[in-house]
Amino acid sequence: MAKAIQITFLLLILNSSYALASDKPKTITFHYADNLSLTLTESKFIKSKHEITHCKDSICLIDKQPLWGSDGKLPETQLTSIIFNTGKNKISLESSSMFDPLINKQAKSRFKVSHYYGDTWKIKGEFSDGAGAYYVQWLVTKDGSVRTLLGDSELLYDSFDSLFNKK
Repeated sequence: MAKAIQITFLLLILNSSYALASDKPKTITFHYADNLSLTLTESKFIKSKHEITHCKDSICLIDKQPLWGSDGKLPETQLTSIIFNTGKNKISLESSSMFDPLINKQAKSRFKVSHYYGDTWKIKGEFSDGAGAYYVQWLVTKDGSVRTLLGDSELLYDSFDSLFNKK
């Protein structure tokens, strides 16, 4: 009986440790040619730290901004940091409104880092947890960055269609 209690107690401790570990931010770094790298950090979404706006039966805004990655449901995680390292400079990229990104080692194929001109790069990414896929692009210099695109495929199609198919 005492041995069963010890085993049960040990399992409870291990289970609690696993639950606490899953709340820790997850960071992954993707390495590219020419000493370039992209480091992404995904953290647990904590509802109490955000202002949630509902539209009928779904969530339409988080912190007064459209949310990407959740199809109107409460996100489980959020992208809290993206750092582009050129080997000489570390540049932070805008990561607000980016939820449930599902970052892992296999996600490297969903990112493209390309030299644009001079000390300027384009970084493109596709984020998805299986539903609510969205796309992003940043223009990055050695001194800073700007997010030039953020949206789902329907929004992006509508934008490009209206630009190139003027009636």
